[in-house]
Amino acid sequence: PMLDASVARAFQKILEKQGMEFVLGAKLAGATASAKTVTATIEDKNGNTRQEKFDKLLVCVGRKPATNLEGLSENGVRLDEAGFILVDDQFCANAHATTRAAEHNPPRIYAIGDCIHGPMLAHKASEDGVACIEMICGQWRQIDHKLVPSVVYTEPELAFVGRSQAELEAEKIPLRRAEFPLSANPRARITGGSGQVTLLAHADTDEVLGAQIIAPKAGELIGEITAIMAFGGCAQDIALLCHAHPTEAEAIHEAALAIGGHALHI
Repeated sequence: PMLDASVARAFQKILEKQGMEFVLGAKLAGATASAKTVTATIEDKNGNTRQEKFDKLLVCVGRKPATNLEGLSENGVRLDEAGFILVDDQFCANAHATTRAAEHNPPRIYAIGDCIHGPMLAHKASEDGVACIEMICGQWRQIDHKLVPSVVYTEPELAFVGRSQAELEAEKIPLRRAEFPLSANPRARITGGSGQVTLLAHADTDEVLGAQIIAPKAGELIGEITAIMAFGGCAQDIALLCHAHPTEAEAIHEAALAIGGHALHI
């Protein structure tokens, strides 16, 4: 759901070619395990059910913050409707406290990671922790949760950062979009890698606003775009960088060139 529909479809097609089957518009109604197999009951949107047997069942239906703890409200810690702890820009959860306990100057309570808003990812939580401690020690630090890259560790990998085209269009932000297929990338042709680089930039300022990459090492490639976005860089900034040849990173270079209509190899 965080991806543009066209990128999601391209990713799905790649995985289907590997033999994966996608059952959409359905839910897992139940499952029973035996010594060697799992029998899953699958219910479609019309209420019809069928059973399938599998070797393994991986359940990943989402996560929620584990914030059902005693003493939070008494010490001025507030939760939103989804159970996330509300913090200020320094990760403090009770700087606003007006409870009776606050009158006795309780210690400041800080919250980071999965119990506050932002991507529920290990590297985001780690950066939260470092930033929080630095600010407690009086240092200046800023962290932008919109620039936390996400990676799906399949083969090929899928990585994305920033906002999607759907989000930008909903905000009525003028944009330019470019895609460059790995089928036109020399390194990918040598190694047999498949995928694409999708780049989104502001139509007026050329600032890079988001990216979605399908590639064997997309998790490594997304770092270049994340760094460019952190400094408010433009697609042209990437286009003017010399990328080593042959590398899959050249696909990012080509996508940036394509934003301005100047792709070289497609």
